[in-house]
Amino acid sequence: MFALDRDHDADGPLLRLGGELTIYHAGELRRALLDDSAAHATVRTLDLSGVEEFDSAGLQVLLMARRAAERAGGRLCLRNHSEAVREVIDRYGLAAHFGDPVLIPAARADARGETR
Repeated sequence: MFALDRDHDADGPLLRLGGELTIYHAGELRRALLDDSAAHATVRTLDLSGVEEFDSAGLQVLLMARRAAERAGGRLCLRNHSEAVREVIDRYGLAAHFGDPVLIPAARADARGETR
């Protein structure tokens, strides 16, 4: 199951996503994001900190939501990427495509030998 909570922050509409953003829930997520996109054509932010499971179907929905926002003259921002989201975005080399900062926790950076 996936969860979607609507809120607002200083930049505008904020959607907090959580749970499973996988092939099993991609259709529901797609409909929810498109419905929200129709209502908000400006900047929308997706908080991904609560996402526990994420796969290529979830990634496809985020790519679709980004394109839909751009077509409407808006922008989709991703923030607080969970580990599950970071792994899939890294696997497909799409961090730069979204243009949002993908922060690597200090413990993970240390394990990879990266500097902070």
